[in-house]
Parts: sequence; structure tokens; C-alpha cells
Amino acid sequence: MSLVLVGVGSELQSFEVDVETGEARRLARIDLGLNPQYACWHPDRPVLYVAASSRKDATRPGARHEAVAVAVNELTGSLGELGERATLPDRPNHVYCSEGGDLLALSIPGTSCVRLSPIERGGALGKGESTTLSTPSHTHQVRATPRGDHLIAVSRGNPSSPGWWAHKGRQREPGAISILGRQGGQWHEREVAVVGDGYDFGPRHVEFHPSSRWMYVSVETQNEVMAFQWSETAPHLELVQRLSTLTDDDRTLVHHGAGAIHVHPRGHVVYVSNRSHKSVPHRDGSKSLREGLHENSLLVFAVDPASGTLTLRQRIDSGGVCPRTFSIDPSGRLLVVANAESRWWSGPRSRLQGANLTSFRVHDDGRLSPLECTELDGHDGARAIWSGIYPRSRGENRVPSYAYDVAVMAP
Repeated sequence: MSLVLVGVGSELQSFEVDVETGEARRLARIDLGLNPQYACWHPDRPVLYVAASSRKDATRPGARHEAVAVAVNELTGSLGELGERATLPDRPNHVYCSEGGDLLALSIPGTSCVRLSPIERGGALGKGESTTLSTPSHTHQVRATPRGDHLIAVSRGNPSSPGWWAHKGRQREPGAISILGRQGGQWHEREVAVVGDGYDFGPRHVEFHPSSRWMYVSVETQNEVMAFQWSETAPHLELVQRLSTLTDDDRTLVHHGAGAIHVHPRGHVVYVSNRSHKSVPHRDGSKSLREGLHENSLLVFAVDPASGTLTLRQRIDSGGVCPRTFSIDPSGRLLVVANAESRWWSGPRSRLQGANLTSFRVHDDGRLSPLECTELDGHDGARAIWSGIYPRSRGENRVPSYAYDVAVMAP
């Protein structure tokens, strides 16, 4: 059984998901009074750190923003707050806990910064002084490099337009990836990596290969996935490949955005989500998504074990609208995606599709096949902004990390 947590509106809900069948059963729920934006696990304790905000969407930004530590019973799924909350200056959109479990890093896009705060030995949020580091425009993720010597801050910049149509022009503000190092106990910006001048580069999230040789980037605004060569000893990023996440770039008429990115524990495949959830207006004043125009999917890329380059192996429907987050069970055999939005579809199968959890079987070659879909209930059409699987096995065997199988890797 896999333990999955999901942020639905202002609630944090826990589910037990059968690794074999994909069936999900809700275990518990807690109302945080704020909407979870993102969350991460403590490396050694069943504690979840939630970046939360009163923001409901881009038109309702909210005025209250906090970091919350939630204790999770890994067997029963019960949830309870741990210690005091930490007040944040603006809405956070990503959070990371250091491998030592002593530092919490949050990215804050509105003020384009990374905030570093201490964590107490028991897992509660510390009361010590926080550090704020300025980063390029619209920071969207912060995380450590594989060895933990550096932090990576991913700044998306801002697209030319927030509309429902496809964004094919240059960005209003450039994107960048910052490498942050520590010297004399102080964090500082060591290097900033951009592609071109940054105005055609809107990165959202990064993920490292288990070998630590490559870093993969989901590029939201340009609908791409990029592969970079990485070296921890001499921190530097070198672009080696870029691929589109769209079926047909030239014929794409509505807004799409690359989303989450994860590498399978064995390192043989990379998964990227493709999101399209901005409704198209109709003459009668209504809005809907349109069959054949909006694609919400998961892409499976095979990794070349020698070069780290990617080859598309599969494109599969995510089972809902806006697969904003997904995660892989420690066994390596189950992938669970939270389709965040509820939308009306127009076309031959006109319908309302609600936010849901969709589970997939992960086959030996990394390809996916759908298992079960579980509707998520929340108040007033609440969005499922974040989801995550408990990263430690609940009495089951894990997949060996970075264990290549030549037979699986064969095209």
C-alpha cells in the first residue's frame, strides 16, 4: 500500500492507494484554513512541510501566507499540526527540506526570492532568523543539488500574455536557473544559467538523474523539456538537448504549459506533465475546454545511459485536467497524478470533468497504463494544487536506485 497526500482547497487529505490495483481509499483530512500550494517531506521523519496561502487563483491573490509542519501517521494516515506556523511575506509556490532535515527553503514568486528557515530537531519549524535571497523573476522552485552542496533556484520569468491562446512570442521577463553556494556560512549566487538571452526560456521545475550527471528541466512557457550536463565539483550547467512536449507546435492554438518533472528511481525514464486548462470563450458567454485542442498528458522519455539524452517513448492522457503534480511510489511500480482542475468540455463528449487522483501502472520499460480514477471532493470547486507519495516504503520492497537494465533500455 502507498500513502498519498493531496491538497484540496484548504484541506490536506490522506489516501491509501493499492500499488497493484491503483484503488484509493481516503484515510483522513485536516483543514489548514489556507490553500496548500506545495509540500515536501522531512528526509527522516513522517513530517510534511506545507507552503500555504489564502490565494485562490491569479485573480484572488490573498493576503495570508504561512509555512505549516504537519505530522503524519504513516500507518493510519492521520494528520495533525506540529509546532507553530511560520508567517511568510508573500505566496510561496514551492518548498524543499534539506537532506539533513535542518533547513526549509521556500520559493516566493511575487517578490522573486528564496527564503531559508531553520527546522528544529523534532521536525517543527524553527524560530531562528530566516534568510532571504534575491533571485531572477518569478521563482518557481528551489531544491538542493544531489550532493547537497548547492541550491538550485528556478525562475520562470513571465510570459507575454496570461490568456487562453497559445503563447508563441518572447516573454515579458526572462527566465533563469540560479546556482546558490555557501561560503563562510552565508548563501550567495554562484552562477546564473540562461538559454539564449532568457526571453525564450521559462523553466518551471528541475530534476536530477540518480547518477548526478544530468539535470532535466520542464520549460513551462515554451513547452519543452531540456537536458543539461551537471558536475557537482565544478558547478556548471551545459545544455545538451531540448525537445518539445507538444504533439504539433505549429498547430497548437490554445495555451499549454509543461508542468512537473520526475526521474524514475532506476534512472531509465523521465516523466513530464503537459497541462492545458484555460477555457476558451463561446459566443453565448460560456467557457469550456475543447476536445482536440486541449491536451493534458504525461510524457515518458527514455534516457540514454551514456549521453543522458531523451527519446519520447509514450504520450498518455493524464485522466483529467491540469496534471499539476505527480509522484512515483518507492516500489517504482505505481505513479499517481493529481489532476488539479474541474472544467467543462465541449465536443462529442460534452461533460464536466472534476479534479481527481489518477493512478498508473509503471511497466518495466517505464511506460504507463491507467489503473483507477478517484474523484476529489472539496468545497466550492476546490483545486487539487499539490499531491505527493510518502517517500519511504510501508513494509514493501523498494526499487534499487539507479539500477540500469540493458534489456529495458533497448529501444
